[in-house]
Amino acid sequence: MECLAQSQERILKKLPFKSLTALTGILRGLCFFFSTDRIDYSEALLMDESTSFNIHTLVRNPEAVKGSLKLVGDKLVTLEDADIYVPVRFEIAGLLSISTTISVVGIFPIVIGKQYTLCSVNAMITINPAFFRKVEIEQSKYYQFHFNKNTPIFSQTALVQADGIIFSIFNEFIAKGNVPWYIEYEDYGKLFDTAKAYANSNIASSPELMQLLVSMQSRSQKNRNVYYHTTIESYSQLKKDPPVFIPLKSVVFSASTTLNKLAGSYFKDGVVSALANPTERVERLEFLLKA
Repeated sequence: MECLAQSQERILKKLPFKSLTALTGILRGLCFFFSTDRIDYSEALLMDESTSFNIHTLVRNPEAVKGSLKLVGDKLVTLEDADIYVPVRFEIAGLLSISTTISVVGIFPIVIGKQYTLCSVNAMITINPAFFRKVEIEQSKYYQFHFNKNTPIFSQTALVQADGIIFSIFNEFIAKGNVPWYIEYEDYGKLFDTAKAYANSNIASSPELMQLLVSMQSRSQKNRNVYYHTTIESYSQLKKDPPVFIPLKSVVFSASTTLNKLAGSYFKDGVVSALANPTERVERLEFLLKA
């Protein structure tokens, strides 16, 4: 620590910092340099150029991917080169932390070759990528964390139980409706299935509640005012014609009556929605108010 402090002092005296951001970057770099268990950020910075990634070439095959993973002690090791993708916005949502270590909420795909499987754990997991970079997927920014063959993906499988993560997951996925490409219709309904085991939360104690929320938020791609479950004719449709997910707190789509749209916080959006999609029947609350 004394060596680190002296090195910081020498650099601070030599470099004319023009912004707090520059100063923070240098200090963070020093922390990485003197860390004995650091990630190779020099390579990560070289890989920082954003590229696009075509997810349509991937096939979901859990068994094939699991066959390339091995539990060694308390570490999960990949036997082939692997990648994990998470939205960049997870950092703002409190679901991703990048510092001397990288911790991410356990809701992400593990991609090996052209196949992937979904990890769905309501807890923060520490990962050890060889490098990471930003990529563009479906016009959204993602982090790609790359793991070399025969190296650990998870630092440890014994996870810390913290119920605070449930709010962050609910706020990002449900309230705001920010659902990544790797979450499918069925996955969405099972989002909190591990909440009790990994976060000691009873949010999924009643499956009917999550099923209701999913049915409310899942809409037809052709018309977001149409509930997706009313259009399903076969199981194969879930893959061929998946739904779009709307924010639970969206006054434009979630509110079902003119009264609810006009009584919400976003009055302007509510008025536009009420005019564009007028209510065809009188709800019980509206009947009581008009009586």
